[in-house]
Amino acid sequence: MKFVKLVVVMCFALLLITGCDEDSKNTLGTDFPTNLDDVGTVMVITPWEGWGREASVMIWTDTEPVTSSLEINGTVYDLEWEFYGVDWSTWVFIDGTSGCGDTFNYDLTINNNTISGSIDAPYLPEVDWPVFNFNENYAFEWTLEADAELQIIEFYLETIDDEIFEEWQISGSERAHEINKSKYQGYENTYDYLDIGIMPVNYKWHNGNNVFVLSHTYTGMTLNPYKSIDYKKLSKKILNNK
Repeated sequence: MKFVKLVVVMCFALLLITGCDEDSKNTLGTDFPTNLDDVGTVMVITPWEGWGREASVMIWTDTEPVTSSLEINGTVYDLEWEFYGVDWSTWVFIDGTSGCGDTFNYDLTINNNTISGSIDAPYLPEVDWPVFNFNENYAFEWTLEADAELQIIEFYLETIDDEIFEEWQISGSERAHEINKSKYQGYENTYDYLDIGIMPVNYKWHNGNNVFVLSHTYTGMTLNPYKSIDYKKLSKKILNNK
């Protein structure tokens, strides 16, 4: 659950950072928050189509929820909150839904602060990932049944000694991207894990209530997800860092 929140915060931070970046197309409205401190509550609706599970809703808030209620598409859900030191969170599954392409009408109340609206869950990208070559730029294309408001391309490479993480925000209408080989060239014999993903995102910012609502899907490719650990190399690193 903490990992999911980290992904959401990183995603949201990327929107703030790259929303006006000259290399990214600005799809954010003029009333969009200028920093994370402006956001008191985050609600994330995630479709799990293809996983055999119903769509889920996760909510984080920085105010203790003495009273709260959530209604999705006319169904009321009980919320059980847990405190994680800095904020409160809750998780529910939405009955009878898988999510991709669905419209979610929501009413969320926390301590008499109520927001209402609707958001469309993005469709799941379909991609035939090309063979990866560490000495070439990596270009790939995908299909998406309908445009999202924006998309995020993620790149992650891990070795025992290094971690490289990059994200790029692109338009929701784009269907191709290329990653420069400078991000990974030279790591072919030392990498332990490599992941590239496409994340379509739709969002709503309830400015007066400081509530950010986000829905996303994710499709990715991974190299060596179960690669065995080089314990000699790991031991050497631990000893060198003592």
